[in-house]
Amino acid sequence: MRMSRLWRNIAVAGILWAVGFAIGFIPAGDSRARLSSRWEAFRMPSFSELLRNNATVALVLFSGIFRGGVTSVLTILYNGFVLGLIVQEGLRANLKAWVIAAVLGLHGVVEVTGLLLAAAVGLYGWSVLQTLLGVKPVPSWEDFRPFLLAAGLALLLIVAASWIEAHVTLPCAGKYWN
Repeated sequence: MRMSRLWRNIAVAGILWAVGFAIGFIPAGDSRARLSSRWEAFRMPSFSELLRNNATVALVLFSGIFRGGVTSVLTILYNGFVLGLIVQEGLRANLKAWVIAAVLGLHGVVEVTGLLLAAAVGLYGWSVLQTLLGVKPVPSWEDFRPFLLAAGLALLLIVAASWIEAHVTLPCAGKYWN
């Protein structure tokens, strides 16, 4: 029963991410020149830079627990939007869909799963806010334990995704783009 709240939050985070992706995917102008110029100016980030960026996003998602879930909602929507925009620009720049899926799929599944778990933890902030307002009783350790486990798993996935992105995804993307 208590785990179902976590699953509900994961589902909500997934829906929010998908809505953001769909909005980002909406075509907007000619992307070939924009994508080409961005790739030429692109500097391969290191593992530590990717980890710092991804961990920062995860921490902002976690911070929703102290802000009624608002930062989690906005951040997971934005993350989906950015990925939708990247995929849309890649397709409009005549990259093959399988190339985009292969390159992003190498780390994307792990990273998005970690971010959805982090968002699910942050969305628990709504329950915390209701407790502070006296609408709900104070949660027990058993109520909160699944969220702590999800937070730990999210951080492990973020580290793994950062490593995969730095050492596999970006080198492969460079080979496909050139």
